[in-house]
Amino acid sequence: SNESMEFLQEFYETTLRKLEETKNERLWFKTNLKLCKLLFDAKEFPRMHLILRELYKSCQNEDGTVDQRKGTQLLEVYSIEIQMYTAQKNTKKLKELYTKALKVTSAIPHPRILGVIRECGGKMYMTERHWENAATDFFEAFKSYDEAGSARRVQCLKYLVLAN
Repeated sequence: SNESMEFLQEFYETTLRKLEETKNERLWFKTNLKLCKLLFDAKEFPRMHLILRELYKSCQNEDGTVDQRKGTQLLEVYSIEIQMYTAQKNTKKLKELYTKALKVTSAIPHPRILGVIRECGGKMYMTERHWENAATDFFEAFKSYDEAGSARRVQCLKYLVLAN
């Protein structure tokens, strides 16, 4: 319900303020991701975008370059942003994010995160009629979702059949 959504948002925001005071970076990051997911479910993309910017900043060094030690967190941010741009049907941004996500090598992400990224790639390749690449990405997404125990695996299997 709308009331519980507002309560959760308030809860996350209060928690984030306290975490900033105590300098608990990892918990701050995870809480912001949860808030992003909540905003995504509510389709509050402008607010979500602001939080994504903060999350990106936390994955950078002082000079603005990517902190290689934070590859896993970076992929988590890419994953939620990919979901946002998929919902908005912003193909140009999706392609950009997909390419960036595949270049991150210093990460050991959760299989669900990889599933989201690969599913995005598969859909992108399908719209470009690159069937072989689409099939490869849908298969990788299927394997990742399967490992994560996600129901999305069935959807990816259907896409895989379509791409072949």
